[in-house]
Amino acid sequence: MYLKETDVIEPPEGGWPNLSANLQSLSKTDEVISLLYHLPYIRKPSDDRDKAHGAPGCYLADWQKLGSSVSNGGTTREILKLVSEGSSIHEEMPPPHVISLTAGGRYNPVFLLDIKLGVVHWYECPSEIRYEPSREPIEDDPYDYAPEKEAEWRAEDSSRDLIIPRWRLYLSLRGSSLEAIPQTRFEGDGQVRFELELLSEIRNMKATIAHDKVYSLYSVFQAMGINLPSPDYGKDAVKVFEEATLAYIRSRQNLNVIAITLPPDPSSGSPSWVPDWLTPGRNGSALIWKITDFDAQYHSTTPILTDNTRGGKLGVMGKVIGKINKRIRCPLVLDQALSHIQAYQEVISACLDWRHSISSLTRYSPGKDPKLVGQALLRPYHANVPNSKLGTLYRWALHGDGTSPPEDETTLEAITEKRKLRENWVIFTLDTGYCGTAHHNCQAGDDIVLLKSLNPLVLRPQSKSHEFRIVAPAYCEGAMNGDMNSHNDELEEIILV
Repeated sequence: MYLKETDVIEPPEGGWPNLSANLQSLSKTDEVISLLYHLPYIRKPSDDRDKAHGAPGCYLADWQKLGSSVSNGGTTREILKLVSEGSSIHEEMPPPHVISLTAGGRYNPVFLLDIKLGVVHWYECPSEIRYEPSREPIEDDPYDYAPEKEAEWRAEDSSRDLIIPRWRLYLSLRGSSLEAIPQTRFEGDGQVRFELELLSEIRNMKATIAHDKVYSLYSVFQAMGINLPSPDYGKDAVKVFEEATLAYIRSRQNLNVIAITLPPDPSSGSPSWVPDWLTPGRNGSALIWKITDFDAQYHSTTPILTDNTRGGKLGVMGKVIGKINKRIRCPLVLDQALSHIQAYQEVISACLDWRHSISSLTRYSPGKDPKLVGQALLRPYHANVPNSKLGTLYRWALHGDGTSPPEDETTLEAITEKRKLRENWVIFTLDTGYCGTAHHNCQAGDDIVLLKSLNPLVLRPQSKSHEFRIVAPAYCEGAMNGDMNSHNDELEEIILV
């Protein structure tokens, strides 16, 4: 759409005056208010009939103008939330880190910017766009991270999330200024999350020469306090990516960066500990634990790399939790020729296999309910299994010893009504008595290893002793987020290749 340059008003240096005081009643976070301070807006004409559209049939919110209306009594907080968030959502009280980018009448689209998650949520998105989007949407499960009421409107079939990475949002608002990047700009673990989001998104940056995926961000790395070797286009791109990854690890004394994507294909010649920055895509549920689950420690005084870090190999200290001796995969009920009963029997067989396996594990107290692992078995069929139509089957799979499986029509329909299933996860058991979930690339014989400063990984042993390739991050019941504390005398050298 065409928009006249004069229709856009830019913020003065330092941001829009009085905006914080005017919008105080909205109870938004300081980060949201800071963003609104620096946004450009579309000028509001004297005659609403001449008002410019931000998109077809869509009016964008002019928060500096709306804020003034609240302060001078021209409108109220309730009305402002109603016209910006819509009648269906504003009663559910979107969290303080969510702000609408639109404001208008009953039929005006509702675009909600989530500063914390780095996404734009399009409520009641038209089906033509929802099912054929021009950019890749997020395939997530709001029940994983949001309170029930919030998850309900996020998960509605008519809604859609689009990724707007936090790092891109900051840099676009600040222009060439990198003041947003230093650690003091963020609260809590915000700096770590910011950096990892940036590094993860390198894979989706467009570059004629692969080297520029890293070289174009040199000023950003410098603002983070990370010094990289001078640009050299004579080097192979794989070497450039390796040097950037190693520089980040040495600077932060943390291994988080090696798990922000699945590892590159071995045929690429890249070490498995270097992110796969050449393959565009999204991580989705493939990585099991999200960026927000990373160890938030920012700096460490203890070196985490060993002297064997050289020649494309990364020497680290870690502990082998166990070796995968069995993997159980939820059956994909995709065969249209299968009857409901036949499809259901396949699922029941997987549940019985799971229950037999979990009963033989030695690392968990009798009666312990490993809910996350149990839910993973049926998760491909629903985002919130325990509270869905599959709840009865889920509880039977965990505790139904000696009883017949439920066979009601509601459960049958829940399994077979949607045949497009997510197939990324498998459940594994270890020879040491532990269990967990991981990407389906894992296989029997792989090790589950806990490296210093990182949650578990699936590692595949190589021909040389102590050498491994990364397969994928893993969730291991009883070994997450510091649950399994390893003493130094329990650690051994792990060489990642």
